Amino acid sequence: MLKPIASMARSRPVLFAAVAGALFGLISTIVGEVGGALNKNPRSVLLLMLPAAQAGVRVTAPRAMQVAILLLVETTANVLVDALLFAAVVGLVVLGRRMLRRRKS
Repeated sequence: MLKPIASMARSRPVLFAAVAGALFGLISTIVGEVGGALNKNPRSVLLLMLPAAQAGVRVTAPRAMQVAILLLVETTANVLVDALLFAAVVGLVVLGRRMLRRRKS
């Protein structure tokens, strides 16, 4: 099972780093949101629905839709930014190695 992953990491390191960064961004968003909601961290988007639920007011469809859109935007941004940052660093390393290899020959 690890052989295809290792061969992809060697043959396409920038793509592999982008996928790893995207997974890292997704997992960090999920952990941050769930952990923030459990610890009542004010940065958690999920807490936008809780004040209404704690006061006995029903959570309305527009409120739930607002939270869903915010979660989607936050998750998408984290996935894209982390993928780009991971790929940029690996891309610079690959570029440096290719330039050094070209200079030697």
